[in-house]
Amino acid sequence: MKCCKSLTLVIILALAAIIATTVLAAVDFPWVGALEPVELEHSIGIYPNTSLALADNESAVIWATEPTANGVYLARQTWGSIWTTESLFEDDTINAWNPALTYSGTQLMATWIQGTYYDPNTSAPSGAIMQQNIGQSAAQTIVTETYGYVAPQIVGNAGGTYVIYASAPDNTALQWNRRDLFFLYRPAGQTTWTTPTMIVTETQVFTQVSVGGTEYPKVALGTTENTLHIVWEQKARGSVEVPELSIWYITGTQNMEKSFIWGKPQMISPPEQNYAVRPNIEIDNRSNIHIIWSELIPGSSGISDPDAQYINYRYFANGNWSTPVRLNDVPIQVSNSFPTWATSSMDTRNDVVCVAWHGYYTIEGKEDITMRCSQNLGVSWDPLLNVSESINLLSIFPSLQLDDTGRIHIAWGEFEINRNSYGVFYRTGDSKSYQAYMPSIQRN
Repeated sequence: MKCCKSLTLVIILALAAIIATTVLAAVDFPWVGALEPVELEHSIGIYPNTSLALADNESAVIWATEPTANGVYLARQTWGSIWTTESLFEDDTINAWNPALTYSGTQLMATWIQGTYYDPNTSAPSGAIMQQNIGQSAAQTIVTETYGYVAPQIVGNAGGTYVIYASAPDNTALQWNRRDLFFLYRPAGQTTWTTPTMIVTETQVFTQVSVGGTEYPKVALGTTENTLHIVWEQKARGSVEVPELSIWYITGTQNMEKSFIWGKPQMISPPEQNYAVRPNIEIDNRSNIHIIWSELIPGSSGISDPDAQYINYRYFANGNWSTPVRLNDVPIQVSNSFPTWATSSMDTRNDVVCVAWHGYYTIEGKEDITMRCSQNLGVSWDPLLNVSESINLLSIFPSLQLDDTGRIHIAWGEFEINRNSYGVFYRTGDSKSYQAYMPSIQRN
C-alpha cells in the first residue's frame, strides 16, 4: 500500500512538472483547427514588412522587399480559391519599404515609401509616400519628401481616405530622427489629396525636453464616419523628469467645413514605464478604444538589446481607461537582428479582441508569432497560441484581422538567417481554437 501511495505521488509530481513546464512555455499551445500556413512568397532578400486587409470573402496581403530586391508585392485570395500575386512596384535603383493596406468598402488601397533606404542606425532614409487604388489607377505620389524611418498608415470609409505618418524636417544627422506627426486625406469621389497638416510636433507633449520625436504612428477609424483615433511612440531626450519612450493617443473629428479638429494628446503608457514602444490601436463597434504596445526591460546594453519585453494592453470604456495589463506573463525576447523590439498587431470584432506579436521564450533567435484572444472585449484572456510554429525560422512582423464571423486571418514574414532568404506566410483559424497543456507540432 505504501508502494502504491509513493507511486501515486511520483505520478502527481511528474504531471505537475509537465503542466508547469507547459505553462512556462505558453507559446507551445497549438492553434487547434487552424488551416496550415500558406507561403505567399519565398525569395532572397531581407525582412518583408507585411500588412493584411479583409473585405467580404477576400483577403489581401502586401509586403516590400528591402533593400537588396526592391519591390512592393500584393497577394489576393477569394476565400476558398488560390492566391494570386502581382507587383505594384519594382526597380533596381529605387527602394521601397513599409507598405500598408486597407479596404474601404470593396476598394483595396495601398501606401508605401519609395526612395533611398539606409539602415536608420547609420544614416537616414528619405523618400516619397506613394498611394494606389488597386485596380483603378497607377500609384501616385501624395507626399514628395519624408525623412527618417517613415511608416505611413492608411484607412478609408465613405467620407474619404486618410493617411498619417511621422517625418523629420530633413535627413541631416541632427534632425532625421526628430519626427513630427502629419495627416492628409482625400475626400470621397475626388482624386486630389489635401496638403499635409502637422498634428503633433516632436516636443509638443514634453516641452521640457531638448530632443523629441513622434514615431511609428497607427490609426483607426471611429464608429462614426468623421472620427480618427491615432497612437504613436513618443521620444523624449534631455530630461529625467519624463519617460524616454512613451505611448500617446489623440483623436480628431471632422467638422461641417471638412476640417479636422484634434483633441488634447493623452499619455497611455504608465509614467513608471520608461521604455514603451511600437503601439497599435483598434476601435470596437461600441466605440471602446483598445491599445497595445511593447514594454522594454533594458539589458546590459540598454534598450538596444533588452533583457525582456512585455506586450501591454489597455482599453477605454464607459468613460474610463483600464489599468494596463501584460498579455505575456513570461517575458519574450527578440533576436539581435532587425527588429530588436517586438511589434504587434490587433483587431476586434463584436466581443472578440485578438493580439499577435513576435518573439521567443526558449530558443534564442528562433522567434514565433504568438497570439492571444479575449472573448469579452479585453476583460479576460484565452491561453497563448503559437501561430507560426516555425522552430527553425525567425517569424516577424505579424498583421492580424478578424472577419465578421470572428475568424482570424494573419500574415507574417519569416527569415532564415543562415540562408538570407525570407518567406511571407498567411494562416486562418477560429479565435476560440486552443487546447491547453498539449504541445504543438512545429513546422520544419
